[in-house]
Amino acid sequence: MRKLQAGIFSTLSMALTLTGCQPFESGSEIDEAALRRHVRQLADDTFEGRNGGYEGERRAAQYIADHLQRLELEPAGDAGTFLQAFEFQPRLPERPGQRLTSQNVVAILKGRRLTGSVEAIVVGEHYDGQGRTGQADPGREANDLALPDDEIWNAANDNAASVAIILEVARLFRTGRFVNERDLIFCLFGAEEHGIVGAFAYVNAPAVPLVETAAMLNLEQLGGLPGEDLMTAGFATSSAWPDVLARADARTGRSTLLALDLPAADTDHYPFFVLGVPAMTLGHPDGPRTHTPADDPESLSYPDLVWRTELVATVVEELASLESRPGFALDVTRELAFTAVVTSPAEVLAAGLRQDVLALKVAAVLRRSTAFGQLEVGDLITVVEGQRLSEGMEYEIYRLGREKRESDCLSLSVVTGGRQRGICL
Repeated sequence: MRKLQAGIFSTLSMALTLTGCQPFESGSEIDEAALRRHVRQLADDTFEGRNGGYEGERRAAQYIADHLQRLELEPAGDAGTFLQAFEFQPRLPERPGQRLTSQNVVAILKGRRLTGSVEAIVVGEHYDGQGRTGQADPGREANDLALPDDEIWNAANDNAASVAIILEVARLFRTGRFVNERDLIFCLFGAEEHGIVGAFAYVNAPAVPLVETAAMLNLEQLGGLPGEDLMTAGFATSSAWPDVLARADARTGRSTLLALDLPAADTDHYPFFVLGVPAMTLGHPDGPRTHTPADDPESLSYPDLVWRTELVATVVEELASLESRPGFALDVTRELAFTAVVTSPAEVLAAGLRQDVLALKVAAVLRRSTAFGQLEVGDLITVVEGQRLSEGMEYEIYRLGREKRESDCLSLSVVTGGRQRGICL
């Protein structure tokens, strides 16, 4: 989204052969060559842009899982694997009613704290991209920086760069360069570009109960803007974030910008925030290459990936070593516990509506919310607070929900299976 914006191979030798993994390196220094290798592999044309629910994304998930397995992290997906599968309805599908299957990649590294409440820190990011022409469209754009006949959106900065950093951070903690007192859950989300679907799927069925999840750190677009310090979104979710960042900055010589206080429903920290988990994103805003075919490996700054890897690892170490669990600082009673994406004209017609009707399609719903049971994935929202939808309402609806008084509700007109109904959230 625009932002601050099936089983594991049976043997390690097979995984190394099929994915091109390098032998496990236990050194303590950050491996720039490995960062470059991960980005170039995941953003290669053979992965077809890693669109959620398509073969390229599945191959990317397996590549990530193989590396986590080599690091001997604990699998935390389905049936003893690293993969957590879920079904979803894509943004701007190839045909109305299309359903696809994606997967999160989830692993746990146990903490050193042996007494008291262990708790867990989720370190997450999305690994999917925009895919290629002919697939469901998760927000592809064109620009003059790309070749006119390029039909694959390789999504190197958004978000293969973050995948590379997470894999390197996991290695650094696994080998003891950094130390985690609390458990670390490395969660790489699928189908983020289709409405943060993977993050919602994880929060609906977490590897560790959310009551034992102390915080969530999300990563976005870490390979661009050479020399520029990182920015944050969601630092107001806990008073601990500014202090953690200040200590990490002091250790690494950086100056992280506290940019946006509240999380927005535009990347994977959002569902954690809605359920009261301190959640923050580290990254950069959209650039001219975002969601275009020009987001390729050659456009990234790999020396910057090195120091950003160290900063991320330092933030995680500081967070995981806090004496007390970070407190949650915001009132989320009026936050909307779902995501919705723009509906295609074909979907509008298939729902029995006029072609000129603007609608939002529900992409994901939090189970532990008042929205669950009132909204279903695939519902079309056509009216908000008595007003028909207009351009730009994909995010405006969240502001409207937040501004409602606690005694009020947000009124929606929803079309389910061709039948229109009213609900109040």
